[in-house]
This record gives sequence, structure tokens and C-alpha cells, in this order.
Amino acid sequence: MLALALTTGACAVASMLVPGGLWRRTYIVYTIGLAGLAFLTLNVLINLSGWQKLEIFCTLAGIVLVVAGYIGRFTEAEDKPSESVDLALVLGGALATLPVLVAVVYQRFFGSGVSLPDEIAAITLTSILIITGVSWQVKSTTLFGGFGLFVYLCILVASLAYLRQASQGVYLVIGGAVIFSIGVLLSVYRDRLLQLPDKMAKHEGVFKIMNWR
Repeated sequence: MLALALTTGACAVASMLVPGGLWRRTYIVYTIGLAGLAFLTLNVLINLSGWQKLEIFCTLAGIVLVVAGYIGRFTEAEDKPSESVDLALVLGGALATLPVLVAVVYQRFFGSGVSLPDEIAAITLTSILIITGVSWQVKSTTLFGGFGLFVYLCILVASLAYLRQASQGVYLVIGGAVIFSIGVLLSVYRDRLLQLPDKMAKHEGVFKIMNWR
């Protein structure tokens, strides 16, 4: 299984490195075929449910695509950006984060409880995507990593309230505190908030991410 996974990854990387045309299409077809074979092998060897196997396959495929996209990005010519590299980064970021988040939600609210492998995978993958995306100025992985980590934190808060069955009064107190805090922040940072549309249009400050690949 490991050899098959490494072969699939190598083929995906090769599809990013070879010049466009027939060779690239050939490697892409081989990568898809090897990925399908890896999924069938995984289905036979691992004693898990169908959804769990699909989650593992999608996550591994996403990781392979992200790695291949990063390699392709650093090896392509600066004046000739490749659409396949952009597609690999976007699709890889989605596959590496979304299936794990769905699994976390299901396990916490509808399943048997906290699934430690899913929790660790969610934190690790989103953190890696954020770090690499910000370091190498890649918009897609930064956004998927940030969105995934934000969603995971929201899941933690929601599940905590769900498990403890907080009363309506607690929710009202928390809601009032949040509204009050937002009001204070808006009054303190009013001038800075009014400058946000102009900074967004000029891609200044944190909005520099809009200029990234």
C-alpha cells in the first residue's frame, strides 16, 4: 500500500513538472488510474466503513495534490504560470480539509463522540496549509487552511455547549457579552474600520493576500 501511495505521489509530481501537452495529459491519466487502484486496495485491506475509507482517500489525494502543486509552482517559469498548478492547489486544499471537518462534525454530534485521529488530522492539516500558504504566498492553501481552522474552532465551541446542555440564560449572557464587546470594539476602532474599504481596494495590510498566486 505504501509503495502504491508513493508511486501515485511521484506520478502526480511528474505531471506538474513535465511540459504541457501530451506528456502532461498522460501523467495525469496515470495518476488518476493509480489513485483509483490505491482506493480499491485500501478498500480491501482496511477494516473501516465506506465513509471512513472515502475520507482517508480524499485526504491523502488532497495532500498529494498540494505537494505536487507546491513543487510545480517552484519549478515553473515565472512568466508562464501553469493552470494545472493552480488547480492542484485549489483542489488539494479542498480535499485535504473538508472531508476531515465533515468527519469531525459527524463524530461529535451524531457519532460515538470525539474521534482523536480526525481531530489531530484537522488541526495538523489546517495549520500546515496556513503556515505554507502564508510563507510561500499561496492564496488557495492559505484560505482553505484558515477557513478550516476557523470552522474547527467553531465546532469545538458548539460541541462544548451541546454536550453541557447550557441553559437559555447562559446563551443570553454570552450573547449579550458578545454584542457589548463588539460595540466597544466598533467605538474604539471606528476610524480604522472606516479605512478598511480603501485598504481592501488597494490590497494593503492583511488584504495583500489578494495579490498572491
